[in-house]
Amino acid sequence: MNLELLESFGQNYPEEADGTLDCISMALTCTFNRWGTLLAVGCNDGRIVIWDFLTRGIAKIISAHIHPVCSLW
Repeated sequence: MNLELLESFGQNYPEEADGTLDCISMALTCTFNRWGTLLAVGCNDGRIVIWDFLTRGIAKIISAHIHPVCSLW
């Protein structure tokens, strides 16, 4: 069996939100990286904002296109 897949089910997740992140524009979608350290946020102005979730700061802003970013993988 794939040990990496099995270990992901044993992770502890917070039961409630512990804060907010101030985004540049309206966030439409978001996803964490596999370690939970980076958060990618797709915005309505076509940008993708990468947050360093440990420092709660913006790590990178990517101007993807002019249409809203509705999905991230």
